[in-house]
Amino acid sequence: AHTHRFSPLPSHVHVCWGLSKIFGVAGWRVGVLVTENATVMEAVCSLLHPLEVSTDTLHSIAGLLETPGFSRQFLADSQVAVSKSLQQVQEVCAAAGVPLILPQAGLYLMIDLRRFLRPPAGFVEEDKLWHDILAATNVNLTPGR
Repeated sequence: AHTHRFSPLPSHVHVCWGLSKIFGVAGWRVGVLVTENATVMEAVCSLLHPLEVSTDTLHSIAGLLETPGFSRQFLADSQVAVSKSLQQVQEVCAAAGVPLILPQAGLYLMIDLRRFLRPPAGFVEEDKLWHDILAATNVNLTPGR
């Protein structure tokens, strides 16, 4: 674990992010945790040793992040692509009469598919609807729980 000093955070606030989500590289399980909470830090550090990032991965990531302008351009391009995708999702949901809650930050939004559940509505029916949508459209909508 590398320690870097930021402005102090309240003990209940933890900042966590990972490269796999930001850069769309699912195999790169590399992330950052910023916390002032000693209990949280102890728990995370106790898990780190068996999950260390390989030298090859660190070398690749360092090269990527050190490429002049790469991160700024990649994130700018991603912002355009995510905005376009969000607009398309909004249009599809509006056309289908599906209510949604737009994201305030991040990539995730919530849609209300309760009217598509067969009675009695519950986790089993949610799971079936999720599988039906995935099979019919190849779109993976993660059920909320």
